[in-house]
Amino acid sequence: MQFLNPFILFGLFASSIPIIIHLINKRKQKKIEFSTLKFIKELQNTKIRNVKLRQIILLILRTLLITFIVLAFARPTIDNSLPGFTNYSNTNTGIIVDNSFSMDLSDSKGNRLRQTRAIIENILNKSKDGDKLFISPTNIRINNHLFLTNNKAELLDEYKKVKIDESNNKINDLISKADMLFDENKELNNDLIIMSDLQKNFIDEIDTHLTKNIKQINILKIRDEYELKNISIDSVKVLTSIFQLDKTAEIEIYISNHSNSSFKDNILSMSFNDRKVSQTNFDITAKKKAVIKLSANLSQSGAINGKVELENDDLLQDNKYYFGFIVPDLPKVLLLTEHNRSFLEIALRTRLGFNKLVLANSNQLATSNLNDYDVIINTLEDFGSLERSRIKQYVESGGAFVSFASDNVVKLKDFYISLGLNNPKELDLKNKIKFNKVEKSHPLFSDLFVGSTDNSQIVESPEIEKMKTYTGGFVLIEANNQPFMNELKVGEGKLIYFAVNQDLNWSNFPLTGLFPALINKVIIYLSANEASFNKSQDNDKIILNISKTKSLDNNFTLISPSGQESVIKANTLPSGNVLIIDNVGEIGNYSIKNSKSEFVATFSLNHSSEESIADFYTSDETKEILTKKFPNSKIQVIDNYIDFDLDKMRASLGTELWQIFLILALLCGLAELFVQKAYKNELE
Repeated sequence: MQFLNPFILFGLFASSIPIIIHLINKRKQKKIEFSTLKFIKELQNTKIRNVKLRQIILLILRTLLITFIVLAFARPTIDNSLPGFTNYSNTNTGIIVDNSFSMDLSDSKGNRLRQTRAIIENILNKSKDGDKLFISPTNIRINNHLFLTNNKAELLDEYKKVKIDESNNKINDLISKADMLFDENKELNNDLIIMSDLQKNFIDEIDTHLTKNIKQINILKIRDEYELKNISIDSVKVLTSIFQLDKTAEIEIYISNHSNSSFKDNILSMSFNDRKVSQTNFDITAKKKAVIKLSANLSQSGAINGKVELENDDLLQDNKYYFGFIVPDLPKVLLLTEHNRSFLEIALRTRLGFNKLVLANSNQLATSNLNDYDVIINTLEDFGSLERSRIKQYVESGGAFVSFASDNVVKLKDFYISLGLNNPKELDLKNKIKFNKVEKSHPLFSDLFVGSTDNSQIVESPEIEKMKTYTGGFVLIEANNQPFMNELKVGEGKLIYFAVNQDLNWSNFPLTGLFPALINKVIIYLSANEASFNKSQDNDKIILNISKTKSLDNNFTLISPSGQESVIKANTLPSGNVLIIDNVGEIGNYSIKNSKSEFVATFSLNHSSEESIADFYTSDETKEILTKKFPNSKIQVIDNYIDFDLDKMRASLGTELWQIFLILALLCGLAELFVQKAYKNELE
């Protein structure tokens, strides 16, 4: 036996009051003889014995009366039911429903999630007025709105709103919350009911819990045995690294067949911003994987919300996968030069036009706002220490800087070394040299060269007479085994250095067809947005670094997959802004704009690929696993939820006895009145 209100038991000390009063009344009195009474006849011995007996009976009844009243208020309980006594203890019940997308499947009993509604209606109908419950799907975000209540109508109305949700599984948070709620609402019976199809990844995600208040956990299996026919898109890889308007984007899609049968002529389609742009048919054998490539032309700039989709099968939710990227507008470029109509200006103007290219000499550099530009290209021989500091800060904060070697070897040497270039060397060549190595796998060179990187004859190369080389960073092109083109990461930004001048004194580089193509590819590459990625549902927090060149201030707009916009503030750091986005749950593509309404980042949220795996535990396996994870709770797995009986569950948990003790107290009170009345009549 145990007591739900054990502190009331201190009231048992009150049961000593009748005993104390009895002892006080029985205290021995001093005898005084009165001559007038000495002839009074003594009472009969039998009558005295009857009086004492009634006094003892009254003492016992009064003591029991107080004892039974105290015990009734202490709410005594036993673990099992009493024969013929079915007044079970009030119950706290937590009901957790797996609403992951495997619960959207249908079997012989119908849709699995809809089956749970019938079970919940049955539980609510059989619950008593004193019972308290909470009902929650596994994807709920835990906060203070989850509480125990006896309002059955409200509980049922709320649960009818529950639907399949692909956001994160919160089963462990819900179990901890249930244990806390049961602790706050003291009852003998604290029962947790979990309804699930027993998918392995769901059961495996449940952590070990040293629960203090959950007495029993009932697992209701919501699944018939049948063969699932399902193929899924597990992930997507965007192969294109530099996105340009009117160029092709290539996507690689990873697909799995989870079925025991093959699929033939299945359709895979791809869309950009809800417009279908590519489609293919494919075959996939049973229990195998496939990798398929799709490509499409980029016909618009800005944020591209991509989606690949399979045709329907048994499980629809894993037939879609989202990805995103940004196709930039033409970048704004600042060309630092003392000469107009240079080869470099002509190459850039052809691509950028007049609005996107700004020229500045050494004097105009001082008044230029560097953060207005996506890329700065330098051909100046020198600039002041203040401008050096400004350019270095611009690059470290996420800017892009391209520089060509100058005739004056000494003037900018310290500046380049401060950015990370080392070992300056000037090479006056007796014989003209050509490229001997190009890192064609680098995104800069996609679509520029054809053939092997080892065959220098295939690469269009200028004839080089003079170079000023630096080591450091990643060497993209070598000429005669010397670095011709370097790329460096400088803080959050990038630097590209060419070891030749941009005129014809050092080489015929500006006259080659490679020159304009490479220069324009460089500015597209450097201005590309890197804050774009795909993400599966492993957590609810997104962290994005936005460079200063993309940030006018710390105010940004987040656009959700459904098109809702919300303002978010970034944390400002010396290198730029850091966006921390919490509580992301909606599947699909997200994009972020700065305060100029320019797209600066995208990310995509997708389903967990584990949900597509049609592996389930048996009831015995589930019980064995959860028994180890819940050492303080009784685990019961019910194969057929139709057999689930709430009354039997309560009977196995315990019965309250306060009514019995209250009846006993009432009987003691009536008996005391009867004996007291008889005692008075006899004295009279």
